[in-house]
Amino acid sequence: MLAAIRVIDRSAAIATAIRHRLEVRQLYAWNDRMLKDIGLTRSDVVGALSEPLSRDPSAVLAARFGRHRVRARCPQAVPGTRGRQ
Repeated sequence: MLAAIRVIDRSAAIATAIRHRLEVRQLYAWNDRMLKDIGLTRSDVVGALSEPLSRDPSAVLAARFGRHRVRARCPQAVPGTRGRQ
């Protein structure tokens, strides 16, 4: 019974990831200015779409968006940036 629940949960997560992947693919058609308006870059979108199919690309974009925001407010707070923008 527990194994069946795990399979169902995993299947639902993969279905959600695929649906989100289709939505993120729409962002690829946006121009760079439009992406910048929502705090993303083209490389963010490409990177999210290059993740394995089982990984939700919207979660990848959310994490990258958070790093961009931290870097913009406090560049030295992001490891490896040394204050660069």
